[in-house]
Amino acid sequence: LVDGDEIDLHMYGNKLSIEAEVSPEVIPEVEYVEWYLDDSYFRTESMPPYFISGDGGSYAAGVLTTYEIGYVGTYTVEARPHDRNGRRLTAHTVTFTVVDTSTATGSGATTTATVPASTTPGEITGFKLWNTTDQAHPQFIKLLEQNENIDIQLYGSHFTVEAEVVGDVVKVNFGLDENTLYKEEYQAPFVLNGDAEYQFLATTPELSNIGLHTITATPFSSSSSQLTQASISFSIIDTSAGMLSVSSDEEEDGYVTGFLLWDTSVPTTPKFLKKIQHSDVVDIQQYGDQLSIEAEYTGHLSKIVFGLDGNDNYHVENYEPYLLGGDSDTTYYPTPELAIVGTHTITATPFDLSGVSLPTVSFSFLTVDGSTNAGSMAAPGTRQDLIEMLEDDLSFFLSGVVNAKYFLQSGHCLQWNLVYVKVEITEVSDTMCQAPERRRLRQSVASPAAS
Repeated sequence: LVDGDEIDLHMYGNKLSIEAEVSPEVIPEVEYVEWYLDDSYFRTESMPPYFISGDGGSYAAGVLTTYEIGYVGTYTVEARPHDRNGRRLTAHTVTFTVVDTSTATGSGATTTATVPASTTPGEITGFKLWNTTDQAHPQFIKLLEQNENIDIQLYGSHFTVEAEVVGDVVKVNFGLDENTLYKEEYQAPFVLNGDAEYQFLATTPELSNIGLHTITATPFSSSSSQLTQASISFSIIDTSAGMLSVSSDEEEDGYVTGFLLWDTSVPTTPKFLKKIQHSDVVDIQQYGDQLSIEAEYTGHLSKIVFGLDGNDNYHVENYEPYLLGGDSDTTYYPTPELAIVGTHTITATPFDLSGVSLPTVSFSFLTVDGSTNAGSMAAPGTRQDLIEMLEDDLSFFLSGVVNAKYFLQSGHCLQWNLVYVKVEITEVSDTMCQAPERRRLRQSVASPAAS
């Protein structure tokens, strides 16, 4: 891209980005690059490749589109490199024009267009919490609620937060704790520490710190008007270390810290199965169909109100242990709904000793019936055992990818629905690998051996 260039949307499309090339001999000196678009600060890129809208850390990890330059008009872009001491090195500026000849009238004519404005006023509608332990495969955790507690024993310790928006929003300025301008995000999804769409969400290191955190999100419209700011406050806690609250005044309050899965097929002698996590898969061929869930807690509570699959008042437990299906002394009663194949969402709202509700904790998990090989009788170490382990590993991995992408996607048929992707590996004999047989298989088999 050189000064005075003309970029035709008809030829190149409207999904564009710009990379700043850095001379090999200068690369060791460059610590970060500040980008300016039309004389206004745009963003900072701290590692190569230096793309104006960011990337996933490499070309293969994905490059973010710069939507601002995807419309007809003239643009000036400046890249300002800085060394590790903050000293600015030689900047580079280029001015170019974007045209669109696809609707030209007459020879050589070009058209002009304006940025389409949404008919819906823009606003922040909520905040999503993401687990970014694997930044390339982020996992949605939950919609954040005001003043709730996030236990790293339940949800992990690597997080970021996305601001949900509707309407005409083209930019969001984030503040985090004392930093009123933590990051500027110029395209959806608007994620606190940046992203490469949902293929890569960068961890926000500050959110790993125990204590109270406050995030502000200030949206801007396509006309550069500042819209209504939204904010959320929540606390990161670690129940394993006994750090449950931010202020000493709240040390006696109770909190839900996790969930336990129980087999209640013999109610008088319930059997503990596992600690259950958000997006877990529970195979009733392995665990049985007489299940209940206990809410773990700490502090002093008067009761817990359970919600199940949209019923916010499914059951009220006034005494410990706090069981979804209820109990009497050592008798644990099953929750029949948990045996139904499909997604189940449970909420647990604790109340303090004065009857005031405390932060609600919620999670979703998937019940399947024989989809996994968990109930297999294959002898350990055998070929069949290896095949079944591979099938389950691939199944759980693909299920996680699909659920992370679609569980919260508005309007999609999988929104709020977890899925289990079952992988079956078929063993093919040596004779089937000969050329004539391969041709026959290609003609007769509609799906691959591993599906």
